[in-house]
Amino acid sequence: MRPSGSGSGQLIPEGLRRFEDTINPQQGGVKLPIGIPVPALPVVGALRLACGLYAVGRRAVRRCPPAASVRRDQQGGDETMKRILTSRLTAAFAVVLFALLAVAPLPAEGQGSVESDRAAAEQGDADAQHDLGLRYYNGRGVDRDVGEAARWWRLAAEQGHADAQASLGFMYSTGRGVEVDDEEAARWHRLAAEQGNAYGQVNVGGMYEEGRGVEVDDEEAARWYRLAAEQGLAEAQNSLGAMYEEGRGVDRDAGEAARWYRLAA
Repeated sequence: MRPSGSGSGQLIPEGLRRFEDTINPQQGGVKLPIGIPVPALPVVGALRLACGLYAVGRRAVRRCPPAASVRRDQQGGDETMKRILTSRLTAAFAVVLFALLAVAPLPAEGQGSVESDRAAAEQGDADAQHDLGLRYYNGRGVDRDVGEAARWWRLAAEQGHADAQASLGFMYSTGRGVEVDDEEAARWHRLAAEQGNAYGQVNVGGMYEEGRGVEVDDEEAARWYRLAAEQGLAEAQNSLGAMYEEGRGVDRDAGEAARWYRLAA
């Protein structure tokens, strides 16, 4: 069973999954099911606090007797009035806080760090080059540009950055920012895989299984799947389970197949 996730038999490296699944490039942040971009989360928390305070105040008001009853109640009347005043002040404070937060601008994601990433990347820092590639791929703090993503990943990959090598392999396999080239995809995936990158390993396994950029070789496919599976990558565990179930590249073993499937679940 080939790894899934990209629609091309290639597993999408972790940092690239956000755009493929949930990114909202117009807002420059990951879109949650409720439609709120990630940069707004601190504001959302404050709004929830404001709403909670307001609700507490409202409940306290409802539990208190009417003002007329308070006037008639001589014993403990001052304490009851304090409860009413306190609850109403709490509710008023919550409303003011809510109004202030409603008009507060959301922080722009990436401000202050895109420039530092770019400066370091231009100085040849491989980590910064990789991170800048991620920004361009995901449209995070910059306009989305898969060509620029591939360019920065290539610079990092040529310095031996394993994550950049795996990402560049994915780009060559899917034709994003570069022309589709299965041999180049296999080359970059292998370079990442040989450094222990689990995404490179599972994608090398998939290319051997499919015969993309390399000759079909089920034993090699199973070997690379195993290396990634032993690192806990669920997609590789599932693929290795399928190899055991079908007896491809390994001896057929229903027990081993079930074990890897369980680990992947």
